[in-house]
Amino acid sequence: MEHPEVGYDSFEIIEELEGGAQGRTFHVKLIETGVPYAMKRINYLKKEDKERAEKEIAQMKKLESKFTVKLAFSFIDRTDMYLVTEYCEKGDLRKVITELQTLSEEERRVWAIFGQMISALDFLHCNGVIHRDIKPANIFVMIDGSVRLGDFGLARDLEGNYYAKEEGTKVYMAAEVFKFKRMDYSTDIFAMGIVTTELLTGHHPFEAPNEIAMIEKIKSGQHSELPEFVPKELKELITVMLSLDSKRRPTTKQIMQQSTINMYLRMNEEIKHLKEQILQQQGKNLIFCCVCREEFLSRQTVECTAGHRACINCVRDSIQSGLRSARANSSCIGDGSCRCQEHYSDAVLQQILDEEDYKRFSDYETYNALKDFKDYLVRCPFCGYAEFESEGYKISDKLTFTCQNPKCKVVSCPKCNKINHLPQQCAHIEEGIESLHKACFNDCHWCYCCGRSFNVVKDVYAHFRDPSNPCVLYEDSLIEDIKRIRVKVTKAVADWKAQNPDIAHLTIDIEQYIPKKIVRGRND
Repeated sequence: MEHPEVGYDSFEIIEELEGGAQGRTFHVKLIETGVPYAMKRINYLKKEDKERAEKEIAQMKKLESKFTVKLAFSFIDRTDMYLVTEYCEKGDLRKVITELQTLSEEERRVWAIFGQMISALDFLHCNGVIHRDIKPANIFVMIDGSVRLGDFGLARDLEGNYYAKEEGTKVYMAAEVFKFKRMDYSTDIFAMGIVTTELLTGHHPFEAPNEIAMIEKIKSGQHSELPEFVPKELKELITVMLSLDSKRRPTTKQIMQQSTINMYLRMNEEIKHLKEQILQQQGKNLIFCCVCREEFLSRQTVECTAGHRACINCVRDSIQSGLRSARANSSCIGDGSCRCQEHYSDAVLQQILDEEDYKRFSDYETYNALKDFKDYLVRCPFCGYAEFESEGYKISDKLTFTCQNPKCKVVSCPKCNKINHLPQQCAHIEEGIESLHKACFNDCHWCYCCGRSFNVVKDVYAHFRDPSNPCVLYEDSLIEDIKRIRVKVTKAVADWKAQNPDIAHLTIDIEQYIPKKIVRGRND
């Protein structure tokens, strides 16, 4: 919805999120309330850009439900349109796919997720809409585990038998899309079959070395076989969803009638109904949280000093988000109009925050309250962590200051024995050496790994490559060759995933490309 009082400057950008077919997406928070949102930026300069943006907003308003990501605000800033939606705490389905692969095959139960995805897609199809870009990056998971569809930039109303335009992510398109350049409900079903396979195996069913090869496999229907641990009924269902013949693919209604899925859907509805009955019998009224738009018992919520209530999870997330971005605040988020200027009391903060977060928040407020007394504040010169000295004196030698930041560590220079505070060891060895060199105020130079001291910093780097006097980290030449090849292969795979973000969550075994043995004198 358009909000005349909300604009670009009303939000603080926390980080950029992956995905988004039609624009860049950011994790943001509304500065006034601290409530987290996802903000998508799309072009709004050309006529076609404006039409696309307005269609997406119209679809989100039309499809607002428990099955879809909700639109909170929309506004125009210069040549861009911004869509601000609810923030999905557990991210998109790519994260779920990765997490499932860490479980044993028997524990990868995807029926409940599959059922929710099909229910959400059925809601779209019943409203005459095809999504056209079903993929893990566009399926989101809420804090309670519920699944919602998002990113409706390519969603269109299906007025006839098909929509005569090819758009979306190619490796999730059905064969007929490439042949006839048209899409319908069955193309969404095909894409959902691919996503479900990824949930089970962590791999795309038409996996190939590159996108062109994957498309050729899709055109010929050469998908991989599902593993033995997949239940027979689920295996049969996914196979028919991936059918080369679009007429053989089931509708969402037919899939929802499958016995196991139907059982999971009925169980969810029964649990919800039972919960409502218990609450009615106990005479307890549910409280609506205007942030996550869910209902909670009174004990599951907290109120600001003005009496506005929000659920504990949303308030905690708001405060923790501020701590991460170094702009912590305890402003009320429970006022639907976003006008409340009150805060949560100290008792509430102690109730909902763990001991470490509560101390960090208190330290932040102390720092703000005493910022005019800079002489009484000491700051770690290496990590920026600041503390207030209760004795009220300024420490001149900061190297004697004991940093309390758990990410900062204390070491002694092996050459001069001076105490230094260092960041955690960098993964790249040369950056690690450089950070250590900067840390020692006595101009000492020494190797981060083997502890050997040198007169000048260039000798520290040189000894890594000196075969006559190598560092202990250097392996023999044959192993080093294999390591170098592994780095190159890893970089090649990373580059390929960067160019294809929609399938970057898939697992690729790089060991198959790395030789077990290198013949001396032979070029790699």
